[in-house]
Amino acid sequence: MNGLPRFNRGLSAHDVRHYFVASGVWELPAAEGPGWRRLFGGWQASPIVTYAAGQPTTARLGYDAARTGTTSDDAESGQRPNLVPGRSNNPVTGDPNGWVDVTAFSAPEPGFLGNLGRNTVIGPDLATVDFALVKRVGLPQLGDGGSLDLRFEAFNLFNRTNFDLPTVDRMAIFDEDGVSEDAGRITSAGRGRELQFGLKLRF
Repeated sequence: MNGLPRFNRGLSAHDVRHYFVASGVWELPAAEGPGWRRLFGGWQASPIVTYAAGQPTTARLGYDAARTGTTSDDAESGQRPNLVPGRSNNPVTGDPNGWVDVTAFSAPEPGFLGNLGRNTVIGPDLATVDFALVKRVGLPQLGDGGSLDLRFEAFNLFNRTNFDLPTVDRMAIFDEDGVSEDAGRITSAGRGRELQFGLKLRF
């Protein structure tokens, strides 16, 4: 298979077709008057919005169907299933319990390589909003430049579940007995919402 470069031609594992990031800073007006009014004025709000399309992965075989004598049963073996005629080579369902529609593939005949290309399956996208509120309170009692920084940060503010790719093991659509158990299932995700508060004293 190493002598057939076209056999492994496909998308880079790092191919993310769409990537969007927008950020901004909003200065809230300062307020004069009693302490509570000063507390609620003069904050700096900073949102960061990120969207990224999914990364590609490969549907493969978990056994030596082509009888190449390879000792590897993972993605390095280079053995992949056949694509059922008329079906998409990116048959994603959107369901993390079965991200790939396994009926789009068939096991190749013994001694033959499958015709599916490399990295044709696109994984879940990513969308997240991070947000920060920062306020600097002057403390002249501490001398020139004395201040207290108040900071509130939220990561993945809306707590969206950003699923990872299925593991390499679960992208083995077929084993020697047929369709693999949990083929195409996603079992992990990025971090959920995280909130943190901080204080910094400058003097």
